[in-house]
Amino acid sequence: MDSYRLNDLKITIDKLGANRYTKASYPVRYGRFCEIKTPQYLFQCNLNGEIKTIRGLKSNWPHPSKWLKRTDANGWVFYSVGRFLRLFSFLGEYYLPCLSYPSNSLCEYNPFGDFTVQKALAAGSRLEADLRPLLANGVPVKIKDFVGRIWRHDPNTLRLKTEKLHQIIGGPVSVLPPDTRHVNYEVIPLMVADGCPPVFI
Repeated sequence: MDSYRLNDLKITIDKLGANRYTKASYPVRYGRFCEIKTPQYLFQCNLNGEIKTIRGLKSNWPHPSKWLKRTDANGWVFYSVGRFLRLFSFLGEYYLPCLSYPSNSLCEYNPFGDFTVQKALAAGSRLEADLRPLLANGVPVKIKDFVGRIWRHDPNTLRLKTEKLHQIIGGPVSVLPPDTRHVNYEVIPLMVADGCPPVFI
């Protein structure tokens, strides 16, 4: 794990998270990931340099345990804590996943209408541009390489990647089984086709 500080910015690469799924009343990160901490936000990225989670650090953020997660289809899920005991009794989970589209919502609460959440998403969209000065000389090679990976995953690149995923699977997945909440919506859609397998002669 390597860390680098520049003024009020801290970048930590190759952090080791949990290696086993667990239900917890606090955010758990799995596998290896990288963090970028600014005075306002904590961004967590996968090793490819794609933003995976955002959490606000200021007092105007809805709650320290609430966070945003970007899916592989470039959508966002807001994990709300609600009231822990009531939520756990109702869902068997400590977090209520709030999706960024209105259909199939588990409740009427829409965090994406909150200006604070909108500002966090905007900060995530600007992140690669904000970090670009770190590609200059004087920055350790590991940090420069990581920032370069983030820079190559700008919002347009992520959008094109999403379009390619939707092209492969035949469109966006409109409904996910309720049990996917147990794995934080980390699912791979699998299309099963009717008919016989082709015969080669």
